[in-house]
Amino acid sequence: MARGWLHETIDLIAYGRPYHYIHKEKDAEAGRTPGLRHREVNHEWYQSFGKLWIFSDPFPNWLKNSIGSIKEPEGAEEMMAFCSHDYIDRVWDWDLSSKPKRDRVRKYWEGFFAWLLLNPDILKKWGGVDVFEGAILREVGGATVWEDAPDIRGEYERLIRLVRFILRRDRKLREIIQYYAR
Repeated sequence: MARGWLHETIDLIAYGRPYHYIHKEKDAEAGRTPGLRHREVNHEWYQSFGKLWIFSDPFPNWLKNSIGSIKEPEGAEEMMAFCSHDYIDRVWDWDLSSKPKRDRVRKYWEGFFAWLLLNPDILKKWGGVDVFEGAILREVGGATVWEDAPDIRGEYERLIRLVRFILRRDRKLREIIQYYAR
C-alpha cells in the first residue's frame, strides 16, 4: 500500500493540505490487518473499482456533482481527499506487471515525492504551496491568490521529519533521490 506520507504529499500538492487525519482514519485498520485485507474496511471507493469507476474515468460525473453539492469548500476538499486516497491505493496495487517492476516504479514515485518535500522552493513554484509562509495558491473568483494557511508550516515540518527519518533507513530511496537530483 502507498505509505501515509505519500498520500499526504499528493494531497499537499493537489489541495494545499496534507489531510493527515483523513489518511490516518482510512488506514487505521492496517495496524490490525496488514496487507491488502485492510482495504476491506473504510476503502469503499477502492472496493467499487470496476463497478462504479475505472482507471480511464476514476471520478465519474455523478461523484463530481455529489462533491460539488457540498456547501462548504473545506468539506468538498475533504471528500476529494477521501476518494483520491482509494484511487491512489488502487493505482499503487495495480498488478499488470511483475512484482520487481512494480517495486521499482513504486520506489521511483516515493523518491519523486520525497524529493519534492526536500525542495520546498519547487513545491511552492510547481505545487502552489508555500510551506514557510503558510500559504496555498488558489483560484478565487477568477483571480489567482495566495490564501493564508498557517497550519501548513507545522504539517510540513511533521511530514519532512518523517521523510528524513525514512531516508536515513532506506538506502534505495536515498540513491534514487541523489540520482534524480543531479
